[in-house]
Amino acid sequence: MKLLLAAAYLAALTAPVCAAGKTETFIINKGIYACKTCTPAFTVKADGGAYPVKGANFDAVAVRLTGSGATEIRMKGGKVVTTINTSISSDRRTATTDFTDTSGPKPAKGFIVSRRVEGSPKGDNPVSGSWLQMDGSGDKFPR
Repeated sequence: MKLLLAAAYLAALTAPVCAAGKTETFIINKGIYACKTCTPAFTVKADGGAYPVKGANFDAVAVRLTGSGATEIRMKGGKVVTTINTSISSDRRTATTDFTDTSGPKPAKGFIVSRRVEGSPKGDNPVSGSWLQMDGSGDKFPR
């Protein structure tokens, strides 16, 4: 029962990220990061700076691009509440996302593995495209 409650709690915390059982779409092009399937959907510069997001359980997000993916840092009141690191495999078909969420009474950590279901436009960051969650561990981040 505790595990079920913990999973429900984490699902509620992360609902603005993406919904379980749904393909998630991200576009990173020309220094702009767009989470098309997040609720609410948002678009911010991917330069590491914090930008406001309205209608979510966080009020700002910062996105840093990495060589093989991206890091998304969510903040509330200037404090980091969630860090999401996504790395893309060399064949660009698999995404591994690890996360830490400190917005609840206990930190939640875990990872998910997703497969690409739609490609990204040529020249986009490797995270760009649509992804379907395949496997996870830890606190089951619903992405």
